[in-house]
Amino acid sequence: MTGAELYARFEDATDAQYTQYLDDTRASGLMSLVYRNLCKKLLDDAGDGAEVLRELVHMYVIDDTATPTSNVVSLTTDFANKVFWIIDLKAKFVKSGKTYYNECNVYYGKKNSQLEKATMRYPKYETSGDNLKVYPTNETCTELTCDYYMEPADIDVADNTTDLGFDIMLADQIVREAVIIAASPNRDTVLFQLGQANVETNKASTN
Repeated sequence: MTGAELYARFEDATDAQYTQYLDDTRASGLMSLVYRNLCKKLLDDAGDGAEVLRELVHMYVIDDTATPTSNVVSLTTDFANKVFWIIDLKAKFVKSGKTYYNECNVYYGKKNSQLEKATMRYPKYETSGDNLKVYPTNETCTELTCDYYMEPADIDVADNTTDLGFDIMLADQIVREAVIIAASPNRDTVLFQLGQANVETNKASTN
């Protein structure tokens, strides 16, 4: 499904007075913001379940690798795609000819706590902005392997050629959410709030 086809479904589902208000730029911004926030909601609701979400299977990447620099990788440039939501992460350490390759869990507690202490057998990570840092930092992490959902693509309602990979279920959910916003008398405020929420999503969604 292309951006133009998705927007045609939106036009069919709402009154002409609302679609006339939206030029291509506004319409693309609306659809992109709704898509991104819907992705976050679906992933939030799914929790830590291992099953890949049917609606977001087009965004799912497995066994992508990156090489850290001083145990740090960029979530926007070091993997093959921009990382939106981490599902599984493994860290590789090599010391004295021995390789340690283990699941890497997110830091939830205090780093100086003995219960939370990271080791090569039980590595941990934290995110800050676009960066991910692997612990223990006194050992060198040589490789990270990650399963993740990539960054949601921007939707261009004028694009009639690029396949976004949406199934009908996801397209219908985007349209329903977009119709609610477009029909709102304070739609500009809602769009602004969604945009601000995206800033927070960028900071928090990889945790």
